[in-house]
Amino acid sequence: MKKGCLIKILVITTIVFASIFYIFTNKMDDWVVKPLKGLVRSTTFGKVENKIESYPPSPYKDSLKVVLSNYFENFEKQKNIDLGRLNRLGDSIYSIITDSVLTTDEFEKILQLIEADKNYEK
Repeated sequence: MKKGCLIKILVITTIVFASIFYIFTNKMDDWVVKPLKGLVRSTTFGKVENKIESYPPSPYKDSLKVVLSNYFENFEKQKNIDLGRLNRLGDSIYSIITDSVLTTDEFEKILQLIEADKNYEK
């Protein structure tokens, strides 16, 4: 193999590896992490959101939507995600809202669960 050919191969290989490294370090959030967070959100809290939508209009329904949307905004900003903890939170909220009316006690329990989860993150 000639020197020129070897140098060309080394330069091209270096450029390819540098490009791959740049893409993984700088573009990984946009291409992989954000879509996965959306998938985790929909699978974990999809049934909760559907159940809330089936409720008749009430102030607690609207408040719960706001609380959950704020939680999801914070969730999408997190770097590390504990899927087990998130799944338990979704199941706990779903078990609280199994009936067709959202009461004050149920709303307060859900707020306590979300606050406990926020405190766990810190």
